[in-house]
Order: sequence, then C-alpha cells, then structure tokens
Amino acid sequence: MYKFLDLFCGCGGLSLGFKMAGMLPVAGIDFNKAAVETYQLNFPDTKAICADILSMDKKAILEDLGNLDDIDIIIGGPPCQGFSNANKNYVELNDPRNKLFFEFVKFVELGMPRIVLIENVPQIITNDKSSLPISWVSFYPSDRAAVSHGYKAILFLKSFSSS
Repeated sequence: MYKFLDLFCGCGGLSLGFKMAGMLPVAGIDFNKAAVETYQLNFPDTKAICADILSMDKKAILEDLGNLDDIDIIIGGPPCQGFSNANKNYVELNDPRNKLFFEFVKFVELGMPRIVLIENVPQIITNDKSSLPISWVSFYPSDRAAVSHGYKAILFLKSFSSS
C-alpha cells in the first residue's frame, strides 16, 4: 500500500481521493488551524500538523514527520491566488503565496518520493507575471533537475473554467 503526505492539505479533499484509491495518508500539513482540525476529524488515524510550511526547515520536518523514506507519494495544492485568472484585480509579482510552490519542492527534495502530484492553476506556468523562474514541463526549475532526481515529468494542464 502506498503511503502519502498531503501538503497544503486543507480539510483533506486530495487526501480523500487518494485514500479512496487505496492509499494510506501518513500526514497532512496546513497553516490554517480550522482546516487542520477538520482534516484530523476526517482522518483520525493520520497525523495532522498545523504549521507554516515556510517556517519548517529540514530539522522541523524530520521532527514532525520522522524519516520521509517511507512516504511513497507527496501530494498538495500550493496556493494559486497569485497566479489565477480569477484574481483579475490583483496583480502582484511578489505575492508571497507564489513562493510556497518552492516549499513544496523542499519536501520533495528531502523525501524523494516515488510519485509527486501538484495541483494548481495552469497559470502557475503560463502567466507572464509568475514569480516562478521556469519554463515548465516539470515541477523543477528545469527538466534536467527533475531527471537528475530520477523523475519522469508529465505535465497535465486542464482548465475547467468557461473562459
């Protein structure tokens, strides 16, 4: 059975899908206390961590989660408000939420899971105002980095909006 870690877990929507597919949630991390409390109610046998991922260094991650070698999959949806077309009135190149994507990558580099799933809006890689310095086919700053870490990058962009 695959074990997974959910970053930016909220109340556990992605975790629920993975659990329904037969996988085992190990932990969920989010900075919103109410969301983490709800996650814990939805997944009572899973560790629910209320923390700001920006403040979690390698030592804190290992203290909270233990050895990440047992985690097969890291999933999550870093905040998208700084990239989303739905946010037409807010244009901010330095939106601090945009940098949370790299915090996701920090966990991946530390744990080197077999599978990584990042859910976000297509504009995270196509928006000219994106603070991500990437021409994206993978979640790393370049395809070479993904390959050097042993990943095969598959990009799936799907917009469900009517515009």
